[in-house]
Amino acid sequence: MWLTDATRVQRRTLLAASLGWMLDSMDILLYSMVLAHLMRDLGMREGTAGLMASLTLASSAIGGVAFGILADRFGRSRALAASILTYSAFTAACGLSRE
Repeated sequence: MWLTDATRVQRRTLLAASLGWMLDSMDILLYSMVLAHLMRDLGMREGTAGLMASLTLASSAIGGVAFGILADRFGRSRALAASILTYSAFTAACGLSRE
């Protein structure tokens, strides 16, 4: 009932934010899906894998706070562009890794 009271722009904004959140959390999902293979292929112990997972989540939280502060200071669109650029650069770096 509350969704029918929203304007078309508000519904589109909700959809865009939901899809963005979904794509943002996809990297954590992919990491958890390949973790067993990483442990086997790299000879990683459970403690090391757990530490890597914890660091991934902590980095995500730190990045969210940092880019939130940047959004307050420089504007949301600039902070979003910087966030996407940072994510793209490090994803490309992962793609260029050899092992």
